[in-house]
Amino acid sequence: MKNKLIVLCLCCLVTPTLLAADYQGSLDWSARAELGMLVSGVVGKVHVKAGQLVTKGDPLLQLDERDFSYRVTSTKAVLERAKSTYEEAQREHERSLELYDRRLLSDHELQLKKIALVEAKAALERSQSTANMAELDLERSILNAPFDGMVVKVLVDEGESVLNQFQLRPLVVLAAHAQMHAVAKIDSKTANALKHGTPASVGVHGDWLMGSVLEVGREPVEVTDKDAFYLLVVTFTPGEAELRAGEKTTI
Repeated sequence: MKNKLIVLCLCCLVTPTLLAADYQGSLDWSARAELGMLVSGVVGKVHVKAGQLVTKGDPLLQLDERDFSYRVTSTKAVLERAKSTYEEAQREHERSLELYDRRLLSDHELQLKKIALVEAKAALERSQSTANMAELDLERSILNAPFDGMVVKVLVDEGESVLNQFQLRPLVVLAAHAQMHAVAKIDSKTANALKHGTPASVGVHGDWLMGSVLEVGREPVEVTDKDAFYLLVVTFTPGEAELRAGEKTTI
């Protein structure tokens, strides 16, 4: 019994020592997005600059809206005309049915009225779809922040053309700032000992910030003759500290 107690005490001493080891790593954003637009045009206004904090839904930049507004106005006019044409085709079809019942209209003439009604309905649906797409393009001409974050880069200037026919071009890089990650490589023994949620501290700028283990890699990022090393990701709240991705840190 005495020997068992000694072994148990040694285990208790070894585990904290293992988990208290320091690992050198670097800071990274918890989320980073390269944002572009699904429509092409000329940049009319850039609302943000690098380092600026934004809230979800804030406008980042917008294209010159005149082309989009003109298209909306034009498609609405075509849609109204298509509605009138369809309504008239409906009335003509109803009159043709009455004349047909009175044997004043042939089968062929009735069929032509049915075809005209079908064509008018199809034209109306096409016009409605075109008008809806014009409205959608107008909405898409404004790039809004998809989440709260910090503007890392602005990759476009006012007056610059944006062409997205073949490839979506990044215009603004946005990173989440409320949470950050500290990333390091750890040996296999430490990787097996750590679990999601394990408390961890992040040392940067001379201060220690509390966080927790977010991820322990399942595949090695480096293999040597002596051991395999895995990715450790610790998530933490930077608070008022002005931190940047890539800065060195101790976990």
